[in-house]
Amino acid sequence: MRRMLVLAAVLAAPIAHAAPLPLTLEDAWTRAEAHSPTLAAKVAEEEGAAAMVSEVEAAGRPQISVSAKAVALDHPPTTEFDLSALGGGGGKMKVPMGDQYWAEVEAKVQWVIDLFDQIGAGVDAAEAGRTAKALEVREARAALRQDLVRAYIGLKRAGTMLGVALAFEDAAQSHLRTATDLFEQGMIPKNDLLRAQVGLGDAENAKIQAQHGVKLAQANLDRLIGLPAGTEIDPVSEPLATPLPDDAKPFSDQIEALRHAIEASQDRIASLESQGYPTVFVGASYTNKTQQNSTNVYPQVVSGFVGMNWNPDLEGSRSAKVAQAQAERQRLEATLRDAEEQVALAALSYRLDFEAATAQEKAAATTVRSAEENLRVVSERFSQGLATSTDVVEAQSLLAKARADQAQAHFDKAEARARWARMVGQLLPDPVQ
Repeated sequence: MRRMLVLAAVLAAPIAHAAPLPLTLEDAWTRAEAHSPTLAAKVAEEEGAAAMVSEVEAAGRPQISVSAKAVALDHPPTTEFDLSALGGGGGKMKVPMGDQYWAEVEAKVQWVIDLFDQIGAGVDAAEAGRTAKALEVREARAALRQDLVRAYIGLKRAGTMLGVALAFEDAAQSHLRTATDLFEQGMIPKNDLLRAQVGLGDAENAKIQAQHGVKLAQANLDRLIGLPAGTEIDPVSEPLATPLPDDAKPFSDQIEALRHAIEASQDRIASLESQGYPTVFVGASYTNKTQQNSTNVYPQVVSGFVGMNWNPDLEGSRSAKVAQAQAERQRLEATLRDAEEQVALAALSYRLDFEAATAQEKAAATTVRSAEENLRVVSERFSQGLATSTDVVEAQSLLAKARADQAQAHFDKAEARARWARMVGQLLPDPVQ
């Protein structure tokens, strides 16, 4: 019996509900940056490009190599001499020719003389490629931050819209109580009471839709910042809604990346063309052998050498690569022209969106004040029997719509500013050098 009572008490106890996680916009950005696989891939590409620069630069430094070997023969090497030609009974004589065990060590240093800037052109191309990858990382970070700001604003928007819906529901419930009292006193007809009930149903439906919107916005933000689905967040930061400086000019990391990609393409063309010139190299080597025999008179040898490599490209493969690189450069230049026009147009569009949303927010604030006063007057007239329940419900709906429009304009302005900031290079603070 005691166990049943304990179980009943446990089931009757209220379930603890975790409080929403307070999260600033910067904290959300830190989480999103650490969670994004796309950004991680771009960072890995940048690191690979940096490693390529080091690899190309290494070709211009002296190359040192050391080799060693040890030899163990089954028996000492010998040779035989036929003594029959010497008389005295003939016979054969074996003569040792070298050691049974010996080792050899060789050290060599070689340096390519970059007479025709072959290595330098390759380094320039690799450096431009690294910078282009760094700008691609910035572009990916800017895109991620804009998505995050949109999701963060989306959650704040959904929460505000839920607050509007709850206020609408409270007003509808209050009106229904008033209508019920007046109906019971015989002061209003039944259709006024029914209209108040319908108005409450509309308000409850609006609340359900707003709650659904909050859940969707919550799930979207959870996904971006890597939190478990369903984690409730309290977005405590207020996204910036102040206008940007008047001298803000269109800027895009994508455009800068294209410019560096064009530079890298030009350097690649120069590098390919320089491969048609001879490559001159100098070097020296030191060899030390422990083997002693009749042919190894100098077991320690120091030598120097000068060499040259030249590929005349008889098959035309290098010319084909140059033509491909030139075509790629032309494609990048055309893409750059289109991107510059699109960025300039987008920056203008987002600035106009911001200005329009600012004006709409001001107009919506005036509308809200008018709707509040209208509802107050209609409610008083209804209590005096001078207005119908339909008039009150319509006034409540007008006020809810005005508040929703004001909230939409406020958050539209914040989103437009974020898009505008990205188009003028001010969404991220640290430029790539």
